[in-house]
Amino acid sequence: MDLDTFSAEPKNPNIRRFFSELNWADEIGSGVKNITKHLNIYTPVAKPSFIEDDMFKTAIPLIIDRIGDRYAMLIGLAQLNSNQVGERKLNLSKNIPLNSEFKELTDADLLAVELAKTWEEKSRELDKLRFLIINNIQIERVKKAGSWEEKSRELLKKRGKTILRILILTLEPASLEELTKTLGYKDKDRFRDDYIKTSQS
Repeated sequence: MDLDTFSAEPKNPNIRRFFSELNWADEIGSGVKNITKHLNIYTPVAKPSFIEDDMFKTAIPLIIDRIGDRYAMLIGLAQLNSNQVGERKLNLSKNIPLNSEFKELTDADLLAVELAKTWEEKSRELDKLRFLIINNIQIERVKKAGSWEEKSRELLKKRGKTILRILILTLEPASLEELTKTLGYKDKDRFRDDYIKTSQS
């Protein structure tokens, strides 16, 4: 197969056409074509390797960007403190994957706004779990807000803030009792019904 044109020459074109017509086989080379076409979205400038051996193998280089030192923005946005999260989970939060489109953003306020928008967009794909943000977020208002508690009020509705807290606190397994105590909920059953059961359905 020519990877520049994706033109392929099957060894037996009649058999290939027969299987394709019956939908018993994909179009020849479609996997190689799609990998080469879409890899750049995930890892710019990267090229896949196709190894023809007894077993055909594909090597796909991926670069995963991490949130790193900007983890403090997430903790502040969730209105949690280091004691509530714990040292181990704080370290784990530094390894949270970050969309490659945001890796150059050094402005924490702007990053918070952009992340909040993507969280809501992605949550629309879920049936009952919605990551609610404040409509018409304005970066100017977020920047004017002093503390992260104020910034959080400009970005996230109560439900969105609680979901973010749960996600951070469950970077490692946590009991329902631990979550309700840390988040200040008195009714464990109500908390479970509102958030835990919803996210599992």
